[in-house]
Amino acid sequence: MEEKPIRLYLISGFLGAGKTTFLRSLLKTFQGLRLGVLVNEFGSVGIDGTLVHSEGIKLVEINNGSIFCACIKDGFIRTLKAFSQQPIDALLIESSGMADPAGMQKILQGMAPYLDRPYEYMGSICLVDCTTFVEYVDVLMPVQNQVASADLIIVNKTDLVGEDRLAEVQRFVRLLNDKAPVYNTIYSQIPMVLLENQLKNHGTVGQGSNTPYNRPSTYTLLSDAGLSGEKVRQFCAALAEKVLRFKGFLRDEEHGFWHLEGVAGQYTVERAHFEKTPRPERGRVVLISFGQEDVGPEVETAWAQCSSDPAELKEA
Repeated sequence: MEEKPIRLYLISGFLGAGKTTFLRSLLKTFQGLRLGVLVNEFGSVGIDGTLVHSEGIKLVEINNGSIFCACIKDGFIRTLKAFSQQPIDALLIESSGMADPAGMQKILQGMAPYLDRPYEYMGSICLVDCTTFVEYVDVLMPVQNQVASADLIIVNKTDLVGEDRLAEVQRFVRLLNDKAPVYNTIYSQIPMVLLENQLKNHGTVGQGSNTPYNRPSTYTLLSDAGLSGEKVRQFCAALAEKVLRFKGFLRDEEHGFWHLEGVAGQYTVERAHFEKTPRPERGRVVLISFGQEDVGPEVETAWAQCSSDPAELKEA
């Protein structure tokens, strides 16, 4: 049994901040290391795991909630225990956009005596979306704690805002966390020397806000229908007014898929490519509501306006 600690990196950030893009860049940077990846999806069906799949990497998905919430935290702890038995050099964790990572340090401290190999917690890397951060930081405790407990803060999508908005974002960030280095960027890109030289675990121990009682309503839409790009964009435009966040894949009119993502009224639609990743068996979209209200009927109406083929909508 190996004795060398497993380096653990936690990637946090609100919905749509660019965590998966950042994770994919880390996978390239860490080529040559034996890697484990844990992807946490808030919905009941995994999407990001499909996007980061790579040969030779041990990938585990934990869906249907935040890994820091009591509703699935036991599964998270069992997964950390299982990874400690694997021959890996580093474990990369992408937490859900609604996850509150304030209790990460406490979790690792509590389970340390039961691990086959210890974890060396390198720190939390928080991605901040310039386009939505100001609107949500005052009203969502997970967003505040993601920044407050971070050891490195990446202010992303700076090309999409003006100087005044960027200054406002940075002011909020510094009010919440005056210790962690802050780096402004686009497309989640940072020089990896920054990760090596400035990511330092500050040992922040906090109380998380994720509970089964305040989680927003989540849904999974499943469909085998083939849609044109125009119809997919029509569906996204309708969803942007009804739900806080959505992402997933829908079939096109031939044999491919569209990749769609949206948050806070903005969305993107592009061709999905699966050269190194498994293709979905069918179209699937995960949706997160603004709160605990039932938006299922509105989602079904939006779908019916775009396709005559029925879709299956499940609430998590």
